[in-house]
Amino acid sequence: MKKFLPVLFFLISLHGMSARDPWQVTVYPEAETAPVSELFWGTNFLFWIEDDAALEDGKIEKAMKDLPVRLLRYPGGTVADNFHWETNLLDNHFMFPYEEGEAESDFDEFMAFCKKTGAEPLLVVNTQSWALKNDIEGGAQEAAAWVRYCREKGYDVKSYTAYRFFNRLLHYHLGKEESIEDILNADLLIVDDLGSEPEYKNVNINYFFMVLNERLCRGKHTACASNLMPKKLE
Repeated sequence: MKKFLPVLFFLISLHGMSARDPWQVTVYPEAETAPVSELFWGTNFLFWIEDDAALEDGKIEKAMKDLPVRLLRYPGGTVADNFHWETNLLDNHFMFPYEEGEAESDFDEFMAFCKKTGAEPLLVVNTQSWALKNDIEGGAQEAAAWVRYCREKGYDVKSYTAYRFFNRLLHYHLGKEESIEDILNADLLIVDDLGSEPEYKNVNINYFFMVLNERLCRGKHTACASNLMPKKLE
């Protein structure tokens, strides 16, 4: 809470001034306060717009390199809720974006584009289609299949059950493992069934926060799944 006090004080002080009171704000652009992650500069890779025909002449690739764009999101934002990654088809053909099939950019083509441009891939899973069908399990299976496919293709993904994940942190805490760099540096870390793990004193909260914070600082992505409501996880 303390870190917000200077900002609050500044706002309250300005609020008390009239429009006629002289005041001055000084900006020091050369002063460095904190690094900004390169992953801040990202954009969507829309599978039906950045399609095979659009990418053919290499102009989009060159533009991404020149900017440079460091993060690309596939297949887009909310459009992911009408998209199935494995078939490259829409769930509802009468809903936006209305385009699908072989002529559009599939997942492997997206990953190849990321490699060419040096951008980090960010994937958005389909949740809405499955929720509308009242088949949450189907949605979870589709997402899990995507993770398995990434691992089979050699993409850098780490996936753990909560038990295995915290067990590794315990071993590291006890000195039985020298490093957890693979956890800290994976492009995507997925921890499944959070809340089902045993409680290890000085490990669960302390090391979990350390892992999340370090991965955030490195610009890495982390996803957690749980059967518990947020209040239970607290």
